[in-house]
Amino acid sequence: MDEILTVKVIEFNRDDKRIMVSHLRYLEDIRREADDSVRQEKETEVQEVRKAVKQQAAKVEKSTLGDLGIFDELKEQMSEGDDKPTDSE
Repeated sequence: MDEILTVKVIEFNRDDKRIMVSHLRYLEDIRREADDSVRQEKETEVQEVRKAVKQQAAKVEKSTLGDLGIFDELKEQMSEGDDKPTDSE
């Protein structure tokens, strides 16, 4: 039979003239390498997303309490209340 198999050498003993090979270990190694590459791709993607989020967050201006319009309106209402003369005086 002209069948070719790819195997991984598990044990090699020159004194006993014995070589142990495994096809399953070869497949496990390939699967492990594929999983590692997928994991690395995901990690780089996560790092790129984090970097982009940090850049966007740095560009956004943070509003302070003085910047909010509600306080300006409140200030105007208070000043209008001070300008009106009261009848009790």
